[in-house]
Amino acid sequence: MNLIADGIEFEHDFLSTDELNALRAETDFLFSKSLNSGPGFSVHLSQYVQELTWPASKIKSVNLMAKAVRILQRLDDMPGMRERGFRLVHVAVYRESGNPKPLLWHSDGRHGNLIRAQVCIRGGARDSGAFQYVRTSQNLPKVDYVPEAGYVERNAGLIQTCAEPNGTLYLINTLGFHNKTECMAERVSIMFDFLPESYLQENHGDICSDLIISVNDLTSEVLAHLPRLQVELNPSRPSPNTADAYRFVLPYGGLRRRLNLGARVKNAFQSLRGTRA
Repeated sequence: MNLIADGIEFEHDFLSTDELNALRAETDFLFSKSLNSGPGFSVHLSQYVQELTWPASKIKSVNLMAKAVRILQRLDDMPGMRERGFRLVHVAVYRESGNPKPLLWHSDGRHGNLIRAQVCIRGGARDSGAFQYVRTSQNLPKVDYVPEAGYVERNAGLIQTCAEPNGTLYLINTLGFHNKTECMAERVSIMFDFLPESYLQENHGDICSDLIISVNDLTSEVLAHLPRLQVELNPSRPSPNTADAYRFVLPYGGLRRRLNLGARVKNAFQSLRGTRA
C-alpha cells in the first residue's frame, strides 16, 4: 500500500513510546485550558471535539517542526513529488470523545492534492474514531464532495480501516473518499497538512494558518527547510477550521457554544431585574 497508487500509506513507530507518553501528558494539560490562556491551548469545536490552536507554540516534549521536515523528506522521496514543492500549511491537535456518529464519507475536494499526515497518540480504534479510506478513489475521473449512491458498498473491498498502534504515521491524499468511525472512547490526533506550491499560488491561503513556534525548535535541519514551513497568508480571509479563524468565530475558547454563555447572562439579568421589582 502506498500513497501514490492507493492514496494512503502508513509508517509504524513514527513516534516512539517515550514520545507518546510525553505528548499524552502534555496535551492533557493543554486541553484542560481554553484559548483565553494563550496560543497553544484549546477551543471547543463542538460538544465532542476540541482543538489545540498553534500547538507548536506550546508543545515542548516533541519538536513538531522536525517531525514535519521528516514528513516532507518522505514525500520528496516519492516519484514526482519533489518537483511539486509541497509546503506545510497547517498543524493541529484534536481531541474527541463521546461522539456516537461516524463521519460521513466525503472528499476534501482539493485537486491540488492536499496531503494530510495524521498520528494518533490516543484512540484511533473502531470505537475511538478509526480513520477509513477507499483506496484508489483519489484516481477517479471525477471526485465529488460525497460519493454517488452505492459507491462505498460496491468498493467495500478497497476500504482501509486505519487502526494501527498509536504512534503510527498515516499519509493520506484527501482527494480520495474517507470517513471516521464513531468516537465514543477518547481519540487524540496530530495532523499536518501539506499543499503543493502550484496549488497555493492559484488558491491563496486555502486551509493555511500561521505557525507559531518556539526558537528552541529551530534546529539546523528545520532552518534548512524553513521556506517550506511557512506560507504567505491573506489576513482578510482567515481559513475555516484553522486557528486564525477562531480568533473571530470562536471567542472565549468556544465557551459560547459549549455553555450557551449568552443565554446564561440574559437569564442572570432577568433574575436580577425580578429581584429588584
